[in-house]
Amino acid sequence: MEKRGEYLAIILKYLLKNISEKKFRTFLLVFSIAICCALFIGSISITGTVKGIYVERMKSQIGNAEIVIRPDDSSPSQVIDTRYLDKFRHSYEYAVGVMYTNAYVKFTNENTDIQLMGVNLDDMDKMNPIYMVETSNKFSFKGKTAIICNDFAKKWELKIGDEIKLDIFGSNESYKIYGIANQSGVFTNIDGNNVAVVPKETLQQFYKTGKKVNAVYIKTTDKNNITGLINELSKKYDDYQVKETITDIEIKTYTDRITRTFLQMLLAVLLISIFIIYTSFKVIMSERIPIMGVFRSVGASKKSTTGILIGEALVYGFLGGVVGCLLGAVVHYFMAVLSTPEWMRSTSAIKIDI
Repeated sequence: MEKRGEYLAIILKYLLKNISEKKFRTFLLVFSIAICCALFIGSISITGTVKGIYVERMKSQIGNAEIVIRPDDSSPSQVIDTRYLDKFRHSYEYAVGVMYTNAYVKFTNENTDIQLMGVNLDDMDKMNPIYMVETSNKFSFKGKTAIICNDFAKKWELKIGDEIKLDIFGSNESYKIYGIANQSGVFTNIDGNNVAVVPKETLQQFYKTGKKVNAVYIKTTDKNNITGLINELSKKYDDYQVKETITDIEIKTYTDRITRTFLQMLLAVLLISIFIIYTSFKVIMSERIPIMGVFRSVGASKKSTTGILIGEALVYGFLGGVVGCLLGAVVHYFMAVLSTPEWMRSTSAIKIDI
């Protein structure tokens, strides 16, 4: 038993000595294992972060609404009659009707696109609150008035009471600025899109739609009843699209598009690392053959000599795993930053879980 302990001590000493002497090979093996581990952790964990980014992107536009009703290509009209919603009143907290249209803002030397969102401010407070920087105390949010975000106001040097000239499908309209809001919610600058909130009745009068709207956003009284309410609404609005505002299919499509690139990169690095690790251990085994013979000749068992190779592999694996886990957090952070749109980097919307 004592002799066996001496053999194990000699083998362990030899193992540690070999690892410390072959510094470059040790570094190469540990680095290869660490990179594989780091990219694996980053690629697997990035899915949750990308999902969070997509959900934040959607919520910036629809707030806490859970169901949306809107026209599609097969709808008989591009506007929706909201009177039929009254029979479902017990099933939802609110049903916010919104009018949308696109326009050009005419400035002295340049025109720019803008989306007009026609909605009542009380409804917006329920669905997706607007946080005002400044509002007018001389006139109210009625008629041809608009709320713009502070970035848009600064860029074009606009202030409360100024008029912006809009070209709405060939019709020249002048809207007076009622309020300037923070760059959040519907004013989050996604893909460079400009938004102005205007009274819903103003757009309804312009398009002569009566009380009809382009979209209806609904929040249920019971989240467990979302599917049931969608089924009931689909029967009443069978010519329109009735769906959840954020669906699992849409989330998966968005996340797969981004994570697929990282997984392809992981596969490429994994193949390279396997080649490096394989060739390195092939060299290690060829170097060990003579010393294995020496150990066996002095009485070491086959199990003990095999343990040398297994032990060395475990040391490399442990060191590479520890470094890889630490490096994985860093890789995940940079993956999340690269996956995050520019508009989210400048807000508090981005949440990176490491």
